[in-house]
Amino acid sequence: MKRIGILTLYYQNYNYGGLLQAYALQHTIEGIGGRALQISYALETGYPRYSPIKYRMRKCAAQLIHLIRFRGWEIERLKRSVLFNKFAEMIPHTRMVNAKNIGDLNGCFDCFVFGSDQIWNPIGWQPILLGSFVSDRKYLMSYAASIARDSLSNGEYDFIGKFLKRFDRISVREINAVNYLNKKFPELNVCLMPDPVFLLSREEWEKVISDYSKDRMYNERYILCYFLGRNEENRDNAIRYAEALNMKALFVSHFEKAFFNWEKRHLENLTGSCGPADFLNYIYYAEMIITDSFHGAVFSLIFEKPFYVMRRFLDSDKNSMNSRVVSLLQSFDLEQRLVDELDVKTPYEISNREMEHIREIKINFRDNGIEYLQNSIQP
Repeated sequence: MKRIGILTLYYQNYNYGGLLQAYALQHTIEGIGGRALQISYALETGYPRYSPIKYRMRKCAAQLIHLIRFRGWEIERLKRSVLFNKFAEMIPHTRMVNAKNIGDLNGCFDCFVFGSDQIWNPIGWQPILLGSFVSDRKYLMSYAASIARDSLSNGEYDFIGKFLKRFDRISVREINAVNYLNKKFPELNVCLMPDPVFLLSREEWEKVISDYSKDRMYNERYILCYFLGRNEENRDNAIRYAEALNMKALFVSHFEKAFFNWEKRHLENLTGSCGPADFLNYIYYAEMIITDSFHGAVFSLIFEKPFYVMRRFLDSDKNSMNSRVVSLLQSFDLEQRLVDELDVKTPYEISNREMEHIREIKINFRDNGIEYLQNSIQP
């Protein structure tokens, strides 16, 4: 049985989609006969000019200020962190490693899988997330690694190219990335793969809810609102839309300090702290989802919920991550679900014909993803 190390944004990841995709990929590889562990890589130690003493001093000072100014926000954040850590602990993983000693893991694994999540987003590029520590003797592949950009500069091509040429197989998550990487590096034969959360069936995710969450978290009819961006008007628009439909707008809360005052004004609309399985619970029982998040849309599709994605970034923003959502919606022929504004004339139902199409694509996604992994790690 091959020993497989997965490097993604797993360690101390307090983003729902980030941790759930880590769970899904490890679980899937184990299911097809690999012995897989998530690599607990402390990402912050990989950045250049990192000074542990100065960093800790700045971090402690910042935390003290935040505790004074944002006491309520920090308390809820800490509660959520505990729930995330508990979920992360049950995913098989290595000891914590950093940039200095991650190379020691070459003796522990036969194969390294990079992805998914935004591990190749140029905003946070570093050689370790591109396999710089892996021995030449090891099999090296990516699974649905996200670049989250519509294009790269010449300098960025030069940087990433020298690492990608070392990989045995490469798959990414956005069709645009497939096209521009294959145009620039045709010898790499980059392919498109779905996010790992699509590798598990709806029933398998329902089991995660039943095993790690409570019963239904909120008993009235509600629209779940999951926003990661800083557009306050999107949030206000979601409340107005829910009220027009005689439903409650519930917001997954306490992500951005910038919204601390907004959330204090809308306490009756907040879910409070919830872990990854609770997050799935809220989506599963919602009448509808309004989000600006890639994984908010993905789990709406998995649980077959009506949804709309509101733009988080301007298309002119060079760091825009809209391409991830656009690529996803194009895959399902649901481009109309990406909107700038919602009003009472915007229907939320998904037709039976659309739902059948969604189910077919989800099956294809899962089959293609599992086949790619089987062909990559079993030879």
